[in-house]
Amino acid sequence: MRKYHSHTLLYLHETIALGSGSSDRFAQAFVDTYQPMMEELGSPLFCLWETTPYNGHWPQVTIIWEIDAFADYARIGPAEIVTWMSVAPALRDGWEDSILQALPPSPLQ
Repeated sequence: MRKYHSHTLLYLHETIALGSGSSDRFAQAFVDTYQPMMEELGSPLFCLWETTPYNGHWPQVTIIWEIDAFADYARIGPAEIVTWMSVAPALRDGWEDSILQALPPSPLQ
C-alpha cells in the first residue's frame, strides 16, 4: 500500500446522482465550496468524473479525494456536514461514499 509518513494513504470515493439539469450547478458549487474546503482540510482532489449519457447512470459524478490517514478522515466529517451538506441536497438525487485503500498490483500502492 502507498505510504505517506509511514501510514497508508486512503481514498474517499463518492458517487453522486445529480438531478436533471443540475450538472452545471453542481460543478459551480463543487469549485466554490467543496473542493476548497476539502483541500483546506488536507485532502486534495485525486479525480472527478461525470458519467456519459450512454451508460444508464446519468447524470452522475464520481469524486475521489486522497486522505492521509483515518485521523484525517475523522476531521473531515464535521466540516463536511456543516459546509457541503448545506449546499449539496439541492443538487443531488442520491449519494454514497466509501473509504478505499490501494491493493497490489495497483500503481497507487
